[in-house]
Amino acid sequence: MADRQNMDSIRLLVDDFYSRVREDVLLNPVFAEFIIDWQPHLLKMYTFWNTVLFGVPDYKGNPFANHAKLTVTAGHFYRWLELFGETVGLHFEGHKAEEAKKRAEIMASMFQNRMSQLKDKKHALL
Repeated sequence: MADRQNMDSIRLLVDDFYSRVREDVLLNPVFAEFIIDWQPHLLKMYTFWNTVLFGVPDYKGNPFANHAKLTVTAGHFYRWLELFGETVGLHFEGHKAEEAKKRAEIMASMFQNRMSQLKDKKHALL
């Protein structure tokens, strides 16, 4: 796949996924609390997933730092993964599709574990 095709695929995935997030009863309130203007977030997600899936070193940032302040449960992570997997499955198949789903699962698990640790530390300090 050429670089342009890769980025077009990433845009399709990210745009469709986040349009589903904005319609989702569980996830929309979490995102709506922090994202007023979606365009900068989408641009950041294009570069993030292009880096993750195709190794293009465009993404600069700390994804966990932006998510650490969210109040989310295991149900939010489950729903996020469910929507992401459905969106990937609608548009793509093969190795990269499976890699995208696996990478999302790894990130969700890592974020959930780290958020739980932060929450436990806050309670321990009280």
